[in-house]
Amino acid sequence: NFGKLLGGTFGISVNRVNDFNHSFTYGGVNKNSSIVDYFVGNANDQNAPPSQLFGKGGTLFNDPTGLAWDNYLVNAAGNQMYAPDTLGHYLNYAVKYFGVPTQHEQVTTKGSQYQINLSYGINLSDKVFLGGGIGISQLDFTSRKTYTETFQGDSILKSLALAENLHISGSGLNLTLGGIYKPIDFFQAGFSIATPTFYVLNETYTAGMATNWNHFPYGAANQPQGTVSTDQVLATYGLNTPWRLSGGLTFFVLKHGFISGDIEHLGYGTSNYSAQTDGGMTTNDANAYNKNIKNAYRSVFNYRLGAEYRWKAFRLRGGYGFMPNPYKAVQNNVDNNIQSFSGGVGYRTTKFYIDLTGIARQGNTTYSPYTGSPIVTTQNKTTTVMVTVGFPF
Repeated sequence: NFGKLLGGTFGISVNRVNDFNHSFTYGGVNKNSSIVDYFVGNANDQNAPPSQLFGKGGTLFNDPTGLAWDNYLVNAAGNQMYAPDTLGHYLNYAVKYFGVPTQHEQVTTKGSQYQINLSYGINLSDKVFLGGGIGISQLDFTSRKTYTETFQGDSILKSLALAENLHISGSGLNLTLGGIYKPIDFFQAGFSIATPTFYVLNETYTAGMATNWNHFPYGAANQPQGTVSTDQVLATYGLNTPWRLSGGLTFFVLKHGFISGDIEHLGYGTSNYSAQTDGGMTTNDANAYNKNIKNAYRSVFNYRLGAEYRWKAFRLRGGYGFMPNPYKAVQNNVDNNIQSFSGGVGYRTTKFYIDLTGIARQGNTTYSPYTGSPIVTTQNKTTTVMVTVGFPF
């Protein structure tokens, strides 16, 4: 008889879903391009005169390319010292006149993502367990980038520096439903489905650029003094993450512990942005971003294995997880799979439990400061320690 209600449990938990604290630095000589090449190419791609791009409210007014224009790194075709550019409105004489750049950048990210879960589950005859929950997610992310180029021995430009600051914060809501079937004492099977997290996010962006000249070609009156900065750019938009479908099996070894495995399906390509009425992202912007997401990302299955050994009220755990590459195509010849190894100890009674868990993750990522730049490959190894405390009632 699976219909006999034996009891229910209400739970509140707080989990850290993501840790964004990370930093890396790279540098080297680039004999093939300068970031100025990207700025000029970006300006030419717009196919518009300077008044429509760089004036107040222009397409590139609050963009690093606009800062390059203000610093005379991007110039209209036909300006003095330059041959007319018949292929676009703007040209770059960095490669022709500047020296070979030494490029350097420091990237620092901070923040975290937490979720508060309110859940309730019922027990039907100790055979079927059903539950559901509401998740309230909080996200806070900060990125700071400082990029420089120096031109040794160049007679015109000595160096340039670009600093970018990005802050994203917001909250989201999701729902989870699941069930466990335990036909015999040493075996159980479970399944759960989680809706997308429906986020409303607020974004703030600022950037500043400074140039240091050996010989400024447009006269002292025009030479930029100090750092030229963008306005504070504010944006509000919606973000929906993918659905999550998961299933798992658990085998109990008498009362000494268990071995479990589960598989999770995620359709990364179904993530999507939406415009908000108070501005920051237009519907056309959102549609373009969503198209890029759909073209770049695929659906994957994540795998996890775990085991626990029990001795009286104490617990000893270990686990392994594998997250495949979410991209449809291999990115820059780098394996983007992520592996994780975990271990932990716990203490549990009928009225209280506490767990200490350590997770080591490793995987490779690539980074490009601008289109056409060399690719920076980073080998990421992170260790996370978490403490969980619960009071069943």
